[in-house]
Amino acid sequence: MSYSANLILSSLIAASVIFSPHISLAAQDTQDAEAQQVVVTGSSQPALLSYRDMLAGLDAFDEYHALAPAAPEVRFYLKPHKNTSATLDGLTLRIVGDTVVIPVPMREDASFTVPRNATADDENADMVLSKNKNDYSLEIEVHSAGIPDGMRRLGDLRLECQVGVAIAKYEIGFFLESHHQHPIA
Repeated sequence: MSYSANLILSSLIAASVIFSPHISLAAQDTQDAEAQQVVVTGSSQPALLSYRDMLAGLDAFDEYHALAPAAPEVRFYLKPHKNTSATLDGLTLRIVGDTVVIPVPMREDASFTVPRNATADDENADMVLSKNKNDYSLEIEVHSAGIPDGMRRLGDLRLECQVGVAIAKYEIGFFLESHHQHPIA
């Protein structure tokens, strides 16, 4: 176990010893109070990605759009994993921040575009699914106008990769920043 993990564990044990008499009094007060009912609706794993992750992908689409100049947009697809019973029936997606909730329209094939919204960006909103996020994967598609179905341009594929890499870099960068341990001086 690392030094910081030992320090946290020791602090938790010390706090439980110090505050245990207060906790038991609080528990008695709670038992004396009128019982309350709390109802929670929704999925246990709803957040797909942060909205800022998706914005990084949109920024990459804009930056590298010359790879596929005839592509009008980048579309994202939600696909159920093969090893689950998940379906697209009733699947919805919203951008949810502290004060903003933006429904994201999806086509029948569960494809969607991500709108830009300054408030959602400022509030570090999440892309929230109505079902468990672990049952779905996110796919990216760039398709130039005038190209028949079943055919792909190399520039479209390269732009898809740039969008995917930008999303992954932003997501990984946030993960590394939030889990970086600073040495104790």
